[in-house]
This record gives sequence, structure tokens and C-alpha cells, in this order.
Amino acid sequence: MVCADSQSPKGNGYPVQLANPAGMEQYSGLKHADDQHDAFFLAEMLRLGILPTGYIYPKEERPVRDLLRRRMLLVQLKTVLLLSLQSLITRETGQQITGNQLKQLKEETLKILLPEEHLLLAGETNRSVIAFLEGKVGELETAILKRGKVRPEYEKLRTLPGVGKILSLTIMYETGDIRRFREVANSQSSTATTRRK
Repeated sequence: MVCADSQSPKGNGYPVQLANPAGMEQYSGLKHADDQHDAFFLAEMLRLGILPTGYIYPKEERPVRDLLRRRMLLVQLKTVLLLSLQSLITRETGQQITGNQLKQLKEETLKILLPEEHLLLAGETNRSVIAFLEGKVGELETAILKRGKVRPEYEKLRTLPGVGKILSLTIMYETGDIRRFREVANSQSSTATTRRK
């Protein structure tokens, strides 16, 4: 459900509620299903105080959060391509090659490992796209570190083993205001849902 901030021109100064469709089951006796009847249904639930709502993420923080999500997507794509290339080389040569070795792999070395034309084309395609994604991830990280604003919880996240600047920012921005979660289970569920979006 699309919803505007109450402070924005689209909100017209009215308090805005973000209805959570996953948390409601529409009345089974409802005869009509269109925007007007749905709006009346939601308004009635709100009036009765039983409308399940979602969190409206602060507008000013959305750009950095979205950049972090784009970075995460590119990192996932890069990992898929790295594993694919690793599998190809191992299958064709019997050699085990590490992820770090793959990242430093040159075209000349790949020609030696995969001398057959069609295999070389497959491997070089993966290698070149991985390099391209690596560059884009770097660009996004530079923009994120420049624009991202840290909160006190950021420094606490940085004390965790293996959690660097970017991952700390990702956790911080995806979590938002921790006070919006009543229980730990709510936070875990929200984080899992966010990762799927």
C-alpha cells in the first residue's frame, strides 16, 4: 500500500497510517472488492483500533538505505558469478581456486586455464562482469560513507567481530529506530522481511 509522509505535500498535514496487508484478513462477507470498498474497510478497522500498521521509514534516511540495498544486491550477484566461475574452472581443470585468487584472475591466466573457445567465453564473461560489479560496489560504498549519518548504535555495531563500516551502516539503516520493535522476535521478523524485498 502506497502512503505519503504526513509532513510531505501529499500528506496534506494529516496523520498517515501505513496499513500492513500481511497482518489482516479481509472480511469474508465483503461483496465488493474495489478501491472504494477497500478504503471503507480499512477506515473501519482504523476506527475500531484494530488496523495492523507498518513502520513509515523516515524520508530523509531513505536514500542511503536504498543505496545500501543496491550495494547488497550487487554483492549478491557478484558472489553468484564468482561461485559459477570457480565451479567452471574446477570442473574443467580439477584445480581448486580460492575466491581471492578469482578476484585477481587476469584474462591471460584464464586463457591458459580454459583453452577451449566456448569455455573461455563463458569464463571471461563472468570475469568481466565481476570486475564491473566490483567497481560499481566501490562507487556505492564511497557515496554511502560520504552521505551516511551514524547514530550511537553504529559504534556498538563496529565492535562486533567481522562487522565493518558498511555492514554496520546496513544494519543500522535497516533497523531504523529500535524502539519500534516491542519484542526481539519482531525485530528478527522485520529484518528477514527486509532482506527479501
